[in-house]
Amino acid sequence: TGLMNHMSFQGLGAAIDYVNRVGVVEIEKHNLTLHAYASDKLQSLPVKTFSAREGAFAAPLLAFKIDAKFEPRSMIADLLTKEKLVVKALPKLGALRISTHLFNSKEDVDRALGGLGRRLV
Repeated sequence: TGLMNHMSFQGLGAAIDYVNRVGVVEIEKHNLTLHAYASDKLQSLPVKTFSAREGAFAAPLLAFKIDAKFEPRSMIADLLTKEKLVVKALPKLGALRISTHLFNSKEDVDRALGGLGRRLV
């Protein structure tokens, strides 16, 4: 249309201010702490974790293989409707992925993995 979307620029500016206020290092520390917590908790479920728990390859994305009797896309629908959880399917791997970030907490991880555990029976 030839018009600039000024509200998007304001939103982007506010997001950059927020990241700068919290600090990139603190955000990364929070995200990797949650990742390690989730990775440890995931060990109690019947899944195989693909994601590195720590080190250079650790990230707030946690991918894990579920039993072949569960179809990843069906599991996603089940998690969304019954547990109010949003996860990503990795169908070629027969896997799911959860992602955490600054706005998530250990309680969120507990709720997510509790919901996942209830569905993996």
